[in-house]
Amino acid sequence: MSEGVPYIRFYGDDWLSGTQELSLEERGALVTIVALTSATGTAPTADYKRLSRRFGCTPAKAKKVVQSLIEMGKIWLDGDALINRRAQKETEISQKNSKKQSENAHARWSKSERKSNENNGGCDAAALPPECQPEPEPEPYKTDDDSAGASLSFREKVLVAAGHDASGVTANGRVIAGRAEFAEFDKARNDLGLSESEAVEVVAEIAQRKRDGPPGSLRYFTDPLREYAGAKNAPAVTAIAPTQLKAIEGGHDGKRDHNPDRVQRIVAAAAEGTSGKDWG
Repeated sequence: MSEGVPYIRFYGDDWLSGTQELSLEERGALVTIVALTSATGTAPTADYKRLSRRFGCTPAKAKKVVQSLIEMGKIWLDGDALINRRAQKETEISQKNSKKQSENAHARWSKSERKSNENNGGCDAAALPPECQPEPEPEPYKTDDDSAGASLSFREKVLVAAGHDASGVTANGRVIAGRAEFAEFDKARNDLGLSESEAVEVVAEIAQRKRDGPPGSLRYFTDPLREYAGAKNAPAVTAIAPTQLKAIEGGHDGKRDHNPDRVQRIVAAAAEGTSGKDWG
């Protein structure tokens, strides 16, 4: 990156889920670093005296907040540059869009100019010089890949089902489902005898139940996969004769009278006891 851009795509849901554990000071510092990255086209440096003026605090406080963000993985130091991967990515996207719009406008203007010369002074009122072209509108929200299409890899389908971007890059620049983490998830799926589609369905169902945003690791879904596999491979349900149920109900002596209400309570308790823990 070298040139700043006037805007970047900013998704509220991504920001809220990626910064919910941050303090007010840490959020303010992080969004300032994101803004500096996009406005200048390059990551800000760890110059705490200068950053303190941006943050509105003392240099010591600026350093403390930045160190906290580094420890939580929201940013990291590359030399003396404070890197937020998502800010870099969105800035690069805006730079490409701006360059493309400029090239298209220049091509239209050049074509119009040639046509004007050929027509001895005729002009095309619809053509505008590049400097008069309006700024391109931000792209609507979409993942980097077609999350609804069949072309997604298994990893990308799992990420989308979990509520993340198909790239695995979160709002704070972290990467979900890296090579080692996804290999662990896929091994668990394979060990449990689940198909890829079954695993994606389990992930989607559990992610929908999670009220505080997408989980930060695929390990969140390991127990739900195990419970699903256990339910899938459970022994077949067999009928119980009324006399057997009466004996179970009355204890070892089998003398207790049959009570329909008690039978219902036993069945309900059994079902509740085998339903597994709440995944959400």
